[in-house]
Amino acid sequence: MTDLQGKMKEQLEQFTRLQRETLESMQDKGATAVDYFEKVARFQLDVMGDVIDFTVEQAKVAANSENPSDYFNKQIDGAASLAKTVESRTNEYIELLSSAADTAKEGIREATEKATKAAS
Repeated sequence: MTDLQGKMKEQLEQFTRLQRETLESMQDKGATAVDYFEKVARFQLDVMGDVIDFTVEQAKVAANSENPSDYFNKQIDGAASLAKTVESRTNEYIELLSSAADTAKEGIREATEKATKAAS
């Protein structure tokens, strides 16, 4: 009976240890996820700011242009400027996603190594 109790106690301790390690790993991944959520949310806020700036500028052009030629030329200039901004933001977003993917790959690699060691 004592042998059975000892084995049960050992299994319970092992189970508790594995739970703690898993929870710690999940907390680390959760913190990383929150970090990337914040980065994406702030990025989207910046993009919205760009769109608002463009919209306000186009409204001012419509209100302040003296002739159709001036109006259309300023609209074209504004659209070209927005296109450059969007291109820049797209590159930023690609970098952000690449960084997130690299972080996820590293996390998967680490989890695989831990699981392999635990199974051994």
